[in-house]
Amino acid sequence: MKGIVLLVWLVISLVLPMKVAAEEEVVVATGITFIEKIFNPVKPRLADAGLVVRIVFADPIGALKSLEAGGAELAGASLDFESWLKEAAGKGYTVKDRGSLTPHVIVVEETVVIVNAANSVAALSKEQLQGIFSGRIQNWKEVGGSDLPILVVWPQVASGALVKFNSQIMDRQPVTKTVLDVASINDTAEAVAANVEAISIENIEKVTVGGKRIDAPVIKRELTLIHKGDLSPKVKKLLEYLRSEEARKLFR
Repeated sequence: MKGIVLLVWLVISLVLPMKVAAEEEVVVATGITFIEKIFNPVKPRLADAGLVVRIVFADPIGALKSLEAGGAELAGASLDFESWLKEAAGKGYTVKDRGSLTPHVIVVEETVVIVNAANSVAALSKEQLQGIFSGRIQNWKEVGGSDLPILVVWPQVASGALVKFNSQIMDRQPVTKTVLDVASINDTAEAVAANVEAISIENIEKVTVGGKRIDAPVIKRELTLIHKGDLSPKVKKLLEYLRSEEARKLFR
């Protein structure tokens, strides 16, 4: 009997440390694009590899702050490294130790301009987009469409896509305050499909029935993760998987 108890104890003592070691948690501060496009699709495969990603929801600047304060091991945003730091500095936050930060590009994302499928407008120039999104152009007939007021759909949550649109298309002019608010960029397609007079931007793969992409300047941006200091084994493991062909096939 004692021999059986001892054997059971030895088995438990061997299994438990292996189970603990098999579940390594990586804390990532990021927003909706990384969550829905990158981490949600690969979650089951990460679990198989013994990795758990815990998300701290944050906009690009909040993600940087969390990383530097030690609240996250990775910060993620749909911005290239230089644009990310520039955007943070423009909002009053300068990283404390730039040399300690290392960026990792995971994938390149494309954002497009969308309108309702019933809209006859097929193309808009950069200048026309500036007029529409700034509020200077308020009727579709001013850009060759029907006599309908223009409804700008705009996300409340800041993201890399919005930052890039502001810098590449708007030349940093503010977007009109008269908008239809939606929670995030992942909600713009549904709102545009539901409103014949609407216009917005959306990640290319999210364009849905009821909306359409128009011929307009394309906005490309890098989805970037940043780590601080030395690369820990578990973070290295996560980054290597995210850059693998298997992971790329799962991204949405």
